[in-house]
Amino acid sequence: MESQLQAARRIYNTEVNTYNNKVQMFPSNIIANLFHFQEEEFFQIEEQAKNNVEIKGEL
Repeated sequence: MESQLQAARRIYNTEVNTYNNKVQMFPSNIIANLFHFQEEEFFQIEEQAKNNVEIKGEL
């Protein structure tokens, strides 16, 4: 399960990086400024939270 969550975080952060680059780089930054697009933060999780994943439910 943790490997799937890690993969999802990696995909999300890759997309955030792409978005942030477009917000910063010419000529797309002109449009971004017109529409007040702002940079987004990467998803980060503490190491201890990764290790304490508890799954409840029936299979």
